[in-house]
Amino acid sequence: MLKEHLQSYLAYAGIKVPDLHYSESATQTIRKKIQKTHFLQSNIFLRQGWHTLKTKALLENTDWFNYLNFISQQATVTKDGQLPNVAQELVGMLHRNGLFLLHATLNQRLERQKNEQKLQELLTQVVENKEELLQQLKENLEVAQVKLDEQLLTFYQLDLALEFNQADFYQKSVAFSEYVQATLTEIANVSNFLTETIEALQADRKRSFSEKVAFYAAQYGTLSRHLLAAQAGVWHLFLQKSFGLLSDFRASTLPFQASKLPNGKNVDIHKVSQCNEDDFIETKGFVQEVISTEAADKRVVGQVKLYDPSSKKSVWVATPFTHLRHLGIEVGSYLIVHGQVKHQSDLVAGELAIHVDRLPLSTLKESSWKIALLDSAKIYYQAWYNGLNLHWSLVRHEQDLKEAKVVKMGAGELIYQPLYKGQAFKNYRKTKYSSKN
Repeated sequence: MLKEHLQSYLAYAGIKVPDLHYSESATQTIRKKIQKTHFLQSNIFLRQGWHTLKTKALLENTDWFNYLNFISQQATVTKDGQLPNVAQELVGMLHRNGLFLLHATLNQRLERQKNEQKLQELLTQVVENKEELLQQLKENLEVAQVKLDEQLLTFYQLDLALEFNQADFYQKSVAFSEYVQATLTEIANVSNFLTETIEALQADRKRSFSEKVAFYAAQYGTLSRHLLAAQAGVWHLFLQKSFGLLSDFRASTLPFQASKLPNGKNVDIHKVSQCNEDDFIETKGFVQEVISTEAADKRVVGQVKLYDPSSKKSVWVATPFTHLRHLGIEVGSYLIVHGQVKHQSDLVAGELAIHVDRLPLSTLKESSWKIALLDSAKIYYQAWYNGLNLHWSLVRHEQDLKEAKVVKMGAGELIYQPLYKGQAFKNYRKTKYSSKN
């Protein structure tokens, strides 16, 4: 049912699925997309990577996989025994391609006025069959999560091998990236479908059920983060092995999977005020407002107001040192937060708030190969940004067409995050801040 309705939705909504081929035109599209946002940092890193490819690799086509293979055989490690900058830049470019594909698909939409009636009829059918939709979402998500684990188990077995077979590891990495790209496209399309389904459910006063659907939308958002981190982690591991470097983790000392991440007690938003101080809870709701403020001690604080459409109550969620909009958390997203209750929060001017829990990643990655792999991608992408114990659904950009500028950044990570936090990033920040003095 879900697949059938999703295909109809894509047709009626006029959504195009981008070509997955890594061509020159694809790279030009990425560059233009980032340039149009007018954020200099992303553009600098994209141009830096492109320049490095042409000067060091002496190749012209944008085939990231072949570049990675070429570099793994031609370059040398740095004096401090780290991967060469060009190798890290390539992984960063490959990752940025995947991140762009996710958000390009999420935001790709043509005029659909002629299909508006058909689309509304479809959404009405979905609302009428909401129980079946929920079951399909649950089954499809479980299948997708199992599929990712099966893919990663392949690399776990390769990591267990006594000898490194570079050609075999490379071919499997290419296949994995192709799987990641296709799955990211599907997640973006499903996310759009679910966003409109949620709106239709709420318009039909099925608010409680809309939250059940939104819960799976948030899980799909988390799956996209794991896919992106896993792809970068796999290629980073490939390069480390190719250059004879020791990775930060080894399959021989770790089980593939560990216990689940810390999970708070389920509490509805309207009952948060009844909790004790510092209770560790999990609560869920739709993002009503996203802001960044400065605490009394000058810390930057990310704040989100979570709204429960059933009780019509809201609660603040806060975390220091994070611009939540830069992560793609936007008005309309559905957020699942694990954290501590604070009745007079110092992060929200003394109001009731939930302080987001920080995952003990340094400990978790010592008990799970999978978590260690995802964490190894942190110089390119963080599956759990700053260790935040959060899940959120993906939403489209909202644009002010009259001003011709993006005013709400649903693709914040694509825009604000650097290509990779390697030497190029350090040099950029050093130049940027030294020039101000």
